[in-house]
Amino acid sequence: MTPYELFLSATITGFEILLCILVYRRNLQRRLPFFSAYATVILASCLSQVFVFTYYGFRSAISYYFAWISYFVVMLARSAAIAELCRDCLKAYQGIWALTWRLLGLMSVFLFVHAAIDAPPDVEPDEPERERRSLRSGHARNLLEPADLDRR
Repeated sequence: MTPYELFLSATITGFEILLCILVYRRNLQRRLPFFSAYATVILASCLSQVFVFTYYGFRSAISYYFAWISYFVVMLARSAAIAELCRDCLKAYQGIWALTWRLLGLMSVFLFVHAAIDAPPDVEPDEPERERRSLRSGHARNLLEPADLDRR
């Protein structure tokens, strides 16, 4: 990593540590447990990824799969925290909250199904980005490829 990337990584980690300190010093884990868990999961994911990338390298299969698993865990924690914050803000408006949680659930299912359909089949972790993009199916690839722009 370049010195600039190391600086950015250290700064992000510092902000995540600061967020965890503020969350636990203000006892938000009692009022907003999912948000507190999300802040903790982000910090744990960042620190564990630094360890895995340092020990195994960026291009190893272990690093690849660990990164995707940690992204999945962070996304689950993030969705729970967003739902909790929406519930906290909208608890006075029961009808609006009833509509909101149904819309959030429907959008989550739609985005999960869309990602599952649009995901490339078994891609090896050390393949170049261009080869990964060529395996993708869907309308986004057709709209963004330079060859398609030349034909129009």
